[in-house]
Amino acid sequence: MVIFDIPELQAGKRRQLRDILKLWGFKQIQKSVWTTDRDHRTLLIELIADLNLGGCVEVYEGSRLFPG
Repeated sequence: MVIFDIPELQAGKRRQLRDILKLWGFKQIQKSVWTTDRDHRTLLIELIADLNLGGCVEVYEGSRLFPG
């Protein structure tokens, strides 16, 4: 799961992140909450570093408990 709060001054980077998440098969749960069942950890960390968004983006690993 990827959660982000990217300031308006970096709207271009936010748009770029969303476009890449879509390309990688992520689904939008809320405006800034995206999830996938694929393992993109390494790519995500590289992308966040490349876009210099380390303070704005969080990446979580988990599983859905309900509904199953």
